[in-house]
Amino acid sequence: MHDNNWSWPKAGPMLLSLLLVGCAGKSPDCGRGTEPPAVPLLPSSARQEPLPSWCLGDCLKKLTEWREASQRLLSEAE
Repeated sequence: MHDNNWSWPKAGPMLLSLLLVGCAGKSPDCGRGTEPPAVPLLPSSARQEPLPSWCLGDCLKKLTEWREASQRLLSEAE
């Protein structure tokens, strides 16, 4: 149900005080000068195999060019 006695001018100071109380607490210190945790290496079974010599990036470049050309054609048709 909607309360007809509630209005923004009355709620403004209450909302502002809640915001100030919520932001007034000291934020936790991130520990300046400490090292981030080390990321362990993946086991060899979880690593990707190196790219074959015939895959030099030309395939991806051509696919990108084809996709851009297709998008241009679709946008011109509209």
